[in-house]
Amino acid sequence: KCNAGYAGTNGVCTACNGGTFSPVRGLTACLSCTSGTNFSSTVGATTCTACNTTCPAGSYKSGTFGNATGLTKCYDCTQGVNYANNIGSTECKSCSTTPCPTNNVKNANCQVNADRTCKSCPTFSYVASDNCVCNDGYGGDANTGQCTICDAGKFSNSTYTTCEACPTDAYSAQGSGSCSPCRSTQACNSNEISSNTCDQTTGRYCTTCRIDKTALNNVCVCKPGYYYNSSSSLECIACPAGQYQDVANMTTCKACPDGSFSMESGRSTCTTCTKCAAGTYFKANCTSTADVQCDNCAAGNSSHYGAMKQSDCFMCPPGTISTSAGQTCSPCATGTYNPFYGQTAC
Repeated sequence: KCNAGYAGTNGVCTACNGGTFSPVRGLTACLSCTSGTNFSSTVGATTCTACNTTCPAGSYKSGTFGNATGLTKCYDCTQGVNYANNIGSTECKSCSTTPCPTNNVKNANCQVNADRTCKSCPTFSYVASDNCVCNDGYGGDANTGQCTICDAGKFSNSTYTTCEACPTDAYSAQGSGSCSPCRSTQACNSNEISSNTCDQTTGRYCTTCRIDKTALNNVCVCKPGYYYNSSSSLECIACPAGQYQDVANMTTCKACPDGSFSMESGRSTCTTCTKCAAGTYFKANCTSTADVQCDNCAAGNSSHYGAMKQSDCFMCPPGTISTSAGQTCSPCATGTYNPFYGQTAC
């Protein structure tokens, strides 16, 4: 009898061909594998092997074309032409050929297992030659990061990916794509002095004085509200509360005159003391550092402007009320009345 994997009669045994098998000894004919279900690819097979049912992404299932029985090979899609992005694909899809959406660029080429992808360019950028490019006046690599506005005195355009400093005789405003020549005839402001060097943020040959200084005869000196110690004219000191200085470049401050005050340091003037508002009365005098203090008349009462003592408070007359302390007397609303003095409701 023929062994497994072989078949025949009268002692003549032949190995089973591909696509057939002989599982036991003594068969006179090889059995066929089931088309589309299992196969045998070797001569003398004793079993059939199950066909693959899925193929990796990037290929399509065997048996979708060709007339051979029991194919098991998954055929690759063509790189750059088509792709299959799902396990068990039965066909390859054509790679996208349409342009990316507006302000988008290609992120990755079409591969056998994925279509080409697009990515959006960051804010303050545009598309040029399929690349993200920062707008003029912005620096950075738009393909990998963000575009950042250039500071005044710097510029950026399509030639540069970073914000570059303007030449020494040129200037720019924030977010500029180029620099402009400095303006030698431009007058300096009141807090600036003339300079031999161009200010690259303004375009003028001026230097700005410090915040506590002003320009006087083309020199930065202590501005009104400040004074300098005679031993050091470089440091400006704010006049304390209760004092002021209305002239620049002084070595002392002045006390606020009677009837005026300054509550904050660095004042160039003093504020005139006020009188108590209607509905209040005098409590404490104005000092050099604080305005007059007033107390409120009680609810149902009020006072005239400038009242000097509590006894100046009076009860609101009939037909009027004050609902809370410190108010003036108000008439009753239409449809209501009050026949009494000193009331808080009609």
